[in-house]
This record gives sequence, C-alpha cells and structure tokens, in this order.
Amino acid sequence: MSFLGVYGIGIGVGALSTCLLLIMQLFVRPSIFFGGAVLWLLVLFALHAFLARTIGRGRDLFFLSLATALSILGLTTLIEWQALQWFLALMGGAALGVIYLPGAGMPTAPHVQKIFRRFFTMLWVFDTYALLTFLFAMNLFFPSVRFWTLDIGIGFLASGSAFMIWRLYYVLPVRRGILWIILLTLLMVELGWVMQVLPFGYLASGLLLTWLWYILQLLVRFHFAPQDILWRRQWKFLTANAVLYFITLVFFVRWV
Repeated sequence: MSFLGVYGIGIGVGALSTCLLLIMQLFVRPSIFFGGAVLWLLVLFALHAFLARTIGRGRDLFFLSLATALSILGLTTLIEWQALQWFLALMGGAALGVIYLPGAGMPTAPHVQKIFRRFFTMLWVFDTYALLTFLFAMNLFFPSVRFWTLDIGIGFLASGSAFMIWRLYYVLPVRRGILWIILLTLLMVELGWVMQVLPFGYLASGLLLTWLWYILQLLVRFHFAPQDILWRRQWKFLTANAVLYFITLVFFVRWV
C-alpha cells in the first residue's frame, strides 16, 4: 500500500485542521469562526464513528482529539500575536494528524506504543493547560459569570484529563479510579479557587495550576503501579519541582 494510503487519514485530518484554523484566523468574523469550529468538530465526530465501526477504535483517542481541538480554539481566541496563532494552527493540525496515524491506539510493537503513549500524555498536559487558561480568562473577561461555575469546570476538566492519562498506562475502568477522580476533582476546585484570588494573569494562573495538577496526577498514576509510589525515588523530583515552582513565582510570574 502507498504511503498516502497508509497515512491518508492522519494527513487529511492534520491538513483539514490546519486549513480551518488558518481560515478562522485570517478572516476574523464570528460567523466564520463558529462555522469553522462546528464543521471541525463534526468532522472529528464523524471520523470517530467511522473508525469505531470499521476497526473498533476506542473512545479515548476521540476524547483526546476533541480536547486538542477545543484547546487550540481557546488559545487562539486569547493570543493576539498572529505569528503565534499560525504556529498553533500548524502544531494543532500536526498533533491531530498524529492521533489518527495507523499505530495510534492499536496493538503495535512495544517501542511504538511507548512513543505514542508519551506523546499523548504530553498532549493531554498541553490541552489541560490551554483549557484551564481559557477558563481563567473567561473569569477576567466576563466578570458577570460566577467563578464557582468555572471552577467546577476546572475540577472536572483536570480530573478527566488525568483519568485519560492513567488509562494510557493501565487497564483502568471507571469504578477502579472513581475515588481518585473525585478526590482530584475536589482538590483542583480548591486550588483553582485559591489561584483566582492571587494577583496573576490568566496565562500564569493556568501554568501554575497545571503544574500542580501534573504532579498530583503523576503520583496517583504511580499509585496504580504494582510497586505503588516509591517515595525514596520521588523525593528528589518533588523537591526539585518545589524549588522551581518557588523560583517561577518569585522571578518569572508577573504579579498584577
């Protein structure tokens, strides 16, 4: 089979995603933006339905593609620098193209699975940052919206993304992870509330909260491993992150 035949779906999704994003950025009109966004999401949904029926592709990668599309749309509405918008369009299209490559989510060689797993994990981290940042921006731009409604969204988005990451590494049904999902949701709601009262911009708030979320979900992921959390190995990692977090707060984050 030709290269295009094997990788055609991934290439097509990537090219279509990039083209739609560029059109929405070049022609800044509400009708074009919302029309392009709806068309993009409908294509992803239809493609998922087709692949689920033909090759039995699971829902996890559809959730990842949906989160990636929404995160790119959210970030492009916040960023005014056109060069960065174009970069996000190219990177977003490339990321969605990788999600639909033949080996993604299907039984393949262990080293190939490892590459996809790491890529999808980092893509979930990026999506979480982008979506949390968008919610913090909503709180700034629409003060009439009660933050507790956005904060609940922060909790569910963070715990949902964490659950999707855990499922990349373990066979994890919802009933086994529900307790940790609930705990992480509540904790992220509390941390989100604390973050929004601190004098940070929405980009910094999203980064700082995502940083804490990543460490929390990582520890829970290690807990699901047969050897559980090996604290004697993790204390250096936690200490280094605490130091870097403090340095970021003091020297790099703008207090407004």
